[in-house]
Amino acid sequence: MSLICGALKWLKDSDERDKIEAEKILKGERSSCVEQNKTEKSNNNNTNEPDWMRDFEEKQAAKETATKLKEAVERRLRRKERMKKLKELYGPSAK
Repeated sequence: MSLICGALKWLKDSDERDKIEAEKILKGERSSCVEQNKTEKSNNNNTNEPDWMRDFEEKQAAKETATKLKEAVERRLRRKERMKKLKELYGPSAK
């Protein structure tokens, strides 16, 4: 029982952290992970590559990340709505 409760608590906390991180990124704030990835990419990039190409790649990656995060937020909202409907249908007061 303790193991199950611990796993559910971790899942809830993880979901909340993901939600907060997604909101920060969608608002334009960069996280340390995003900054670290950017630094790693710039260190790995060929120095002969023009700045405009690196900028384009960074913007493209940021757009893809934002799109994925928006989709994740939409899925999370749909899941909450489904759970709410199920609770209303099959909750303790349902007969």
